[in-house]
Amino acid sequence: MVVEHAAAPSSPGQGTPAEDRGRGLVYAGLAHGTAACPHALEVVGVSVPTCSDGPDDAPEGVNVEERPTTQQLAGTVSDGSTSTGGAVPCYGDGVTGSRMQAVYAHAADVPSRYADVVSMIGQWAGAADKVYRDSAAETGGIRHLRWVTDASCNLSVLNVQLSNNGDDDLSSTINELQSLGLNKANRHYMVWTDAGVYCGIGTFVDDDTAGARNGNNSGPAYARVDSGCWGKSNPVEAHEILHGLGAVQYSAPHSSGGGHCTDEYDRMCYADSSSVTLTYVCPSSHERLFDCNHDDYFSTSPPAASYLATH
Repeated sequence: MVVEHAAAPSSPGQGTPAEDRGRGLVYAGLAHGTAACPHALEVVGVSVPTCSDGPDDAPEGVNVEERPTTQQLAGTVSDGSTSTGGAVPCYGDGVTGSRMQAVYAHAADVPSRYADVVSMIGQWAGAADKVYRDSAAETGGIRHLRWVTDASCNLSVLNVQLSNNGDDDLSSTINELQSLGLNKANRHYMVWTDAGVYCGIGTFVDDDTAGARNGNNSGPAYARVDSGCWGKSNPVEAHEILHGLGAVQYSAPHSSGGGHCTDEYDRMCYADSSSVTLTYVCPSSHERLFDCNHDDYFSTSPPAASYLATH
């Protein structure tokens, strides 16, 4: 149900980064070049064929195995006036229709920090939403993530305990979430995982067709961000969520061939393999936002007959 490019279960494919646990490049539970995911990595051992771009590289200076303390995490939030904080908007009754569901997850052998971080997750979700809102404004539009909220318009954050091994890899996490009923076709799940395995990883559908029937418009889809990459000023959450919404398709003009783009600066662009050559088209201040020049995967008003008008 997803798709991208990367490596084999225990070793990377040709041109992809070597496994590096400090950078979150862990390939356990992923298989390269399968029939279900010919361009990507298949998440093995799940009930429905599911594909992924594989683990995303951690930002410079971040060692994902060094899990931040609660006090350090508290330093990543703000009053909402900056890119790292904010509130999510509310829509309707908070539950009807297709929505993002926020999840806090920890393994049984990891103490729960739900009570300490649930309010922070609300701000990190708001910061991710702000990336979508500010990116849409560049093409004259308005876009928000539609989150599940409660009757008081507060973000709904599910508190999930996994087994001791449930945080070991994406396959284990998806299996356990699905066993708990987090498998709805009208939900994309954003999972803040209190672990030190990945920076971020998510699922993705290889489907560039235009229209409501595009496979990325339904779920379940899963985005996982581990604690070392929570609440960054350039939100990793926004990046992983957009994989689940279909970015970046292999047919895009500046596709990396691995689910990302090559024209920086851009929240979805980076050299995801040794064969990728980047170009620098937009200023570095654009790194927080989507789609430099809005011609690959994100525009609220694509020019007629352009790639985004037809895909």
